[in-house]
Amino acid sequence: MSVSVRDALRMAALYVVLSILWLALAEVMLHGMTDDPLALTVGRQINVVLWVLFSAVLIYVSRVRLLNFIGFDSVCRVRRSGPRKATIISLTIRCKKSSADSSQREYALAA
Repeated sequence: MSVSVRDALRMAALYVVLSILWLALAEVMLHGMTDDPLALTVGRQINVVLWVLFSAVLIYVSRVRLLNFIGFDSVCRVRRSGPRKATIISLTIRCKKSSADSSQREYALAA
C-alpha cells in the first residue's frame, strides 16, 4: 500500500471518528437541554447543518495545506478558439521556488 493511499485512509478514518463523536455528543447535549420532540427535531437539523459547514471548512483547509505542501497550485481555463476548432485547455502552473520568486509556465492540451 502506498503512502498516499495510507494517508487517505487515515484521513477517512479520522473523519468517521469525528463524525460519530460530533453527532453522539450533540445528541447527548440535546437530550440534556430538552425533552420536547419538536425541539429535538429542530436541534438535530441544526446540528447536521453545522456539521456539514464544519466539514466543508475542514476539507477546504486540508486542501489548501496540501497544495502549499506540494509547492504549486494550478488553475485550469477552458478557451474556445472557434466553432470548428478544437477546445484548448490551458493549464497554468505556478511553481513556487520561494515566496518572492515564482515562475509561471503554461501548457496547452488539446481536448
